Amino acid sequence: MAAEGNVSAPRDRSSLRRDVLRVLAANVLLLLAFALWQSYALQQLETLNTQKQTLQQLRAGLASGEGSGTPAEVGAVPAPEKLIARMNAAQAEGLEDPRQQGALRAEADRAVTALDMRIESLSRHMRVAVGLLILAMLLLQAGALWGFRRQVVQPLVALAGRAERVAAGLTDDMTPLQSTRREFRLIAQALDGVGEREARLAELVHRDETTGLANRRAARQSLGRWVEEGASGAVIMLRVVNLGSVRAVYGETEANALLNRYARSAEGVVGQWCDTIAAYAEDVLILLVRSGAEVALADIVTALMAAGSDAEVQRGTRAELVASIALFPVHGDTVDAVIGQASAALDNATARGAGAVERARETGAGSLRKHLVHHEAMRRAVESDRLELWYMPIVDVHQLPGRICHAEALMRMRDADGQVHPVPMEMMERLLATPDLLLPASERCFRQACETLKRLHADGHDIAVAFNLAAPELRDEHLERLIEIFVASGLPPASLMLEITERVALRGMEKVVPRLQAAREQGVRVVLDDFGTGFSSLSHLVELPIDGIKIDRVFIKDLETDSRSRAIVSATNALAQVLKLEVVGEGIETEAQRDLLRELGCCVHQGYLYAKAMPADQLRLRLTAGV
Repeated sequence: MAAEGNVSAPRDRSSLRRDVLRVLAANVLLLLAFALWQSYALQQLETLNTQKQTLQQLRAGLASGEGSGTPAEVGAVPAPEKLIARMNAAQAEGLEDPRQQGALRAEADRAVTALDMRIESLSRHMRVAVGLLILAMLLLQAGALWGFRRQVVQPLVALAGRAERVAAGLTDDMTPLQSTRREFRLIAQALDGVGEREARLAELVHRDETTGLANRRAARQSLGRWVEEGASGAVIMLRVVNLGSVRAVYGETEANALLNRYARSAEGVVGQWCDTIAAYAEDVLILLVRSGAEVALADIVTALMAAGSDAEVQRGTRAELVASIALFPVHGDTVDAVIGQASAALDNATARGAGAVERARETGAGSLRKHLVHHEAMRRAVESDRLELWYMPIVDVHQLPGRICHAEALMRMRDADGQVHPVPMEMMERLLATPDLLLPASERCFRQACETLKRLHADGHDIAVAFNLAAPELRDEHLERLIEIFVASGLPPASLMLEITERVALRGMEKVVPRLQAAREQGVRVVLDDFGTGFSSLSHLVELPIDGIKIDRVFIKDLETDSRSRAIVSATNALAQVLKLEVVGEGIETEAQRDLLRELGCCVHQGYLYAKAMPADQLRLRLTAGV
């Protein structure tokens, strides 16, 4: 269009602007002419009025008298300027002749009458001029409006119609209107072929450039139509599991060639059943099979697997496939739900290896939904500060009935009714698996433990609190933050015990050991929880920087009947005494278990035999009462 504009004559470069300037110029000239004429007419009118007033004043100054002028003089209308001069001269000379005065008065009357007629005529001409101006302006504007409608509005309406066709994806074969101005002809020419380009662009948006198949967006839109229509069918996902290896070894080109050949093979195999086949990910194809083909799903998947043998790259590498099947709406009644189930089943098939076919489970959607519900409930509990600590006493029974020496802080959750319950296992798993939930909750609960411990010490109760740490809480920055909070509280160093499970301690000892050692240097004690359930635990006792161990309840529950459990407890207690470690037996529920543990040398106990977990206020009452 730029080149075309250059070859056009300069006077044609902006015809619309030229027409606008013409209308404006005509308006200006018309108004200017009217203003000049009106100025001249007003000046004349003012002159006539002045002459009339002068004549009337001079006539009134003449004495009344008889007589009049000659008939010729009576019929003539003297010029006002000359008559005024004669009357001024007569007054100056003191004219006393009544006949001459009468003649002057008669001439003055005729002159005033003539002036009135001229004034009336001039006023009438001015009114006509105003009317003509208004009419001319209206005609000029009407002409401009008609031209604007013909040259602007009509072309714009035509262009809007063409634009709507282009937006609807229709081809635009209309030729530009010759009657339109050049600007609009250029716009119309620019629209020619846009419909085809838009259709091509829409095709590219829904087409995978590697395989030429429909892409992820197209597959989701097709499945969305199933939802809108209330249709049913099956979603099949296929993964080329060795495509990453082909890409790494032979390069991107050959990896794409392998996927492309398999996609063509799959399209030929399932074309008679399949509503849509699309490239869903770089190594995943998705097929939407309409209702009625469910009985043939097994055959379809078998045929798709067999098609993999036809898909080879130049080096002879074949596609290794896994597949998943999810039924719509059985396994999900929305696009995201059913594709999520198919994807989860495909991951399970991938874990099993090439050739595996996994069918989505009907309970899968409910399980995932429950998983998300627990995650969200845990998040709300953390954000709304509904997590709190209860304390389970740890009792020294060297002398019965024993005394509370420590307390283990356990997490509880307050519900909407204000009732406090243990955190459900599913929600606790969510918390432990989500560091962005766990770490803020850990810090908040740790502050609660320090505040409770300060109040107990202020009341004169020399007691320590054990705080459990999971693996994510042993990160350098988080553990350092907890130690800073503890040091800032001003509590005695030995009043805090950090409990970690044996599995956490043994999983990456090279990192855990220096972190725990740094905590112990601040006077914090470290206790190994669930002792005896890990691997090679006895051999690692020397390496771990710990101050005590807790014998797991699995060895306590069968203490009365299982000699091996008694032997393990006895050996553990003996080893701990050599290493100068405190030993705590947990899960004690009967007096027989209590007595056997005392005989085996373990005299620090925890369990329902002594007390369940309780709020901080109840713990303070128990300590005050000495029970």
